[in-house]
Amino acid sequence: MKESGRKFLVSGESVAGKKIISCNLAMNTIDRGWLTILLGAYFLFALSLLFVGRVGTFAEARIGAASQEMALSGKFLIPTINGDPYLNKPPLYHWTVAFGATLFGDGHVPLPWLRVPALIVALLWTLVIFVLMKRWLGYPAALVAVAVLLSSHRFTSEVRFASVNPVTGLFTSLLALSLYRILDPALNKGLVRWLALVVVLSTALGMLSKGPVVLMLSVPAVLIFWWRRNREGVKPTNKAIAAASFTLGLLISLAWFAVPFFGLGEESKDVFWSETIGRLTEKDSTHASPFYFYLIEAPSYAATATILLILIYALKRRDWTPRKNLPDSCPGNLR
Repeated sequence: MKESGRKFLVSGESVAGKKIISCNLAMNTIDRGWLTILLGAYFLFALSLLFVGRVGTFAEARIGAASQEMALSGKFLIPTINGDPYLNKPPLYHWTVAFGATLFGDGHVPLPWLRVPALIVALLWTLVIFVLMKRWLGYPAALVAVAVLLSSHRFTSEVRFASVNPVTGLFTSLLALSLYRILDPALNKGLVRWLALVVVLSTALGMLSKGPVVLMLSVPAVLIFWWRRNREGVKPTNKAIAAASFTLGLLISLAWFAVPFFGLGEESKDVFWSETIGRLTEKDSTHASPFYFYLIEAPSYAATATILLILIYALKRRDWTPRKNLPDSCPGNLR
């Protein structure tokens, strides 16, 4: 009698489990549907902008010149413009454009091709933002975050013209997500090695896109998050693996930085200084008034997003699950 009762309970749990799985699959399909509409519409809009106008910014002109010179000369290690080393930005974006121009053309870089990597990377970055926001704040908050990101003028201006900032944003978000997940005690052990690989690649490629900016933006966020989790009694795991993966990615990128730093003399050291510490201390840096830029102008870009974050938090406190689109077999608590 007990045995049959036990079998009945196991069978009942199995049926309920299958219902929950089918409901989760249905909800993921709904999520993908809205996300596909947003990204598809934006892709068509942004793609049309790639073919409009001339070179839009000085940065785009420099990236184009350095990438084309790299592709035509066949010298890929150090970007150059008119034969002189161009070290204001690390070479990842130049490598991408130059390799593409070499593989699919004669080395010359048309303007749309120069801009395509920024658009593709920006869409991938948006997907990572969606995953991050959905995991931390839920589905409606993630959808609102993506809509805000895609509709912002600042985002589109970076995508429309060749810019390394979407590349930096992608690897910053990937590094934050992978570090957050690899330290999670609830993580499936089978995923640890894959997340370690993501940490290595996102650290190395992030550094090669815009230097230490990727570390300045991602690592403090992860540390603050896990400090809060630690206060809640949740202890991070796999700390040694996370640290080793991060260090390996850092060493890979520093191997490239060492070449111009030690091989090109004082000029390269001056560029490295002006593009890092000099941005905060020198008035003749790439941002004419560094303290004004970093303390007033740059934070103002996030003012609208900050207001919308309040809306996102309010959405999190409500249950916005699209129940009417779920199967009838879903348990009541999911409907």
